[in-house]
Amino acid sequence: MLIHKYLKDITVTAGSGSDNTLKFSGAELVQLIVEATTATNIFDLAITDEDGDTVYEELAIEGEYEEHGIYIPFRGIYTVSISNATVSENIMVKLLIEE
Repeated sequence: MLIHKYLKDITVTAGSGSDNTLKFSGAELVQLIVEATTATNIFDLAITDEDGDTVYEELAIEGEYEEHGIYIPFRGIYTVSISNATVSENIMVKLLIEE
Protein backbone atom coordinates (compact mmCIF):
# COMPACT_ATOMS: atom_id res chain seq x y z
CA MET A 1 0.00 0.00 0.00
CA LEU A 2 1.35 3.37 -1.07
CA ILE A 3 -0.10 6.64 0.29
CA HIS A 4 0.25 9.83 -1.73
CA LYS A 5 -0.25 13.10 0.09
CA TYR A 6 -1.57 16.09 -1.83
CA LEU A 7 -1.00 19.12 0.39
CA LYS A 8 -1.68 22.57 -0.94
CA ASP A 9 -2.48 26.04 0.36
CA ILE A 10 -5.05 27.28 -2.13
CA THR A 11 -5.00 31.07 -2.39
CA VAL A 12 -8.57 32.38 -2.36
CA THR A 13 -9.17 35.78 -3.92
CA ALA A 14 -12.62 37.27 -4.54
CA GLY A 15 -14.16 34.21 -2.89
CA SER A 16 -12.61 31.44 -4.98
CA GLY A 17 -9.44 29.56 -5.88
CA SER A 18 -8.37 26.19 -7.28
CA ASP A 19 -5.45 23.86 -7.92
CA ASN A 20 -4.83 20.68 -9.90
CA THR A 21 -3.50 17.42 -8.43
CA LEU A 22 -0.86 15.22 -9.95
CA LYS A 23 -2.05 12.48 -12.31
CA PHE A 24 -3.24 9.35 -10.48
CA SER A 25 -3.85 5.86 -11.78
CA GLY A 26 -5.65 3.14 -9.84
CA ALA A 27 -5.84 5.09 -6.58
CA GLU A 28 -8.51 5.91 -3.96
CA LEU A 29 -9.13 9.06 -1.98
CA VAL A 30 -9.25 7.85 1.64
CA GLN A 31 -8.97 11.03 3.73
CA LEU A 32 -9.67 14.72 3.24
CA ILE A 33 -8.68 17.60 5.53
CA VAL A 34 -9.47 21.26 4.84
CA GLU A 35 -8.54 24.15 7.10
CA ALA A 36 -8.98 27.90 6.65
CA THR A 37 -6.64 30.37 8.30
CA THR A 38 -9.62 32.18 9.84
CA ALA A 39 -11.88 29.90 11.89
CA THR A 40 -15.02 31.84 10.90
CA ASN A 41 -14.38 31.64 7.14
CA ILE A 42 -17.28 29.83 5.43
CA PHE A 43 -16.64 28.25 2.01
CA ASP A 44 -17.58 25.46 -0.39
CA LEU A 45 -15.21 22.69 -1.52
CA ALA A 46 -15.47 20.65 -4.72
CA ILE A 47 -13.24 18.03 -6.35
CA THR A 48 -13.82 17.53 -10.07
CA ASP A 49 -12.31 15.08 -12.55
CA GLU A 50 -10.81 15.73 -15.99
CA ASP A 51 -14.28 15.61 -17.58
CA GLY A 52 -15.61 18.30 -15.24
CA ASP A 53 -17.71 15.86 -13.22
CA THR A 54 -17.89 16.58 -9.49
CA VAL A 55 -16.72 13.52 -7.52
CA TYR A 56 -16.85 15.16 -4.08
CA GLU A 57 -18.56 18.28 -2.75
CA GLU A 58 -19.04 19.78 0.68
CA LEU A 59 -20.96 23.04 1.12
CA ALA A 60 -20.81 25.72 3.82
CA ILE A 61 -17.67 24.51 5.60
CA GLU A 62 -16.90 26.79 8.54
CA GLY A 63 -13.20 26.98 9.39
CA GLU A 64 -12.18 23.34 9.05
CA TYR A 65 -13.47 20.01 7.83
CA GLU A 66 -12.18 16.43 8.03
CA GLU A 67 -13.52 13.26 6.39
CA HIS A 68 -12.11 9.74 6.83
CA GLY A 69 -12.91 6.53 4.96
CA ILE A 70 -14.22 8.15 1.78
CA TYR A 71 -12.86 5.59 -0.74
CA ILE A 72 -13.48 7.47 -3.99
CA PRO A 73 -11.58 5.96 -6.96
CA PHE A 74 -9.06 8.38 -8.51
CA ARG A 75 -7.74 8.15 -12.05
CA GLY A 76 -6.30 11.14 -13.87
CA ILE A 77 -5.90 14.77 -12.80
CA TYR A 78 -8.40 16.35 -10.40
CA THR A 79 -9.21 19.99 -9.67
CA VAL A 80 -9.70 21.03 -6.06
CA SER A 81 -11.85 24.18 -5.93
CA ILE A 82 -12.79 26.55 -3.14
CA SER A 83 -15.73 28.86 -3.80
CA ASN A 84 -18.06 31.28 -2.01
CA ALA A 85 -15.46 31.99 0.68
CA THR A 86 -16.35 34.79 3.06
CA VAL A 87 -12.66 35.69 3.62
CA SER A 88 -9.92 35.91 0.97
CA GLU A 89 -7.03 33.93 2.42
CA ASN A 90 -5.05 30.70 2.04
CA ILE A 91 -7.01 27.51 2.70
CA MET A 92 -5.02 24.35 3.36
CA VAL A 93 -6.26 21.23 1.58
CA LYS A 94 -4.79 17.78 2.28
CA LEU A 95 -5.84 14.68 0.35
CA LEU A 96 -4.52 11.25 1.32
CA ILE A 97 -4.69 8.97 -1.68
CA GLU A 98 -4.02 5.23 -1.41
CA GLU A 99 -2.57 3.34 -4.34
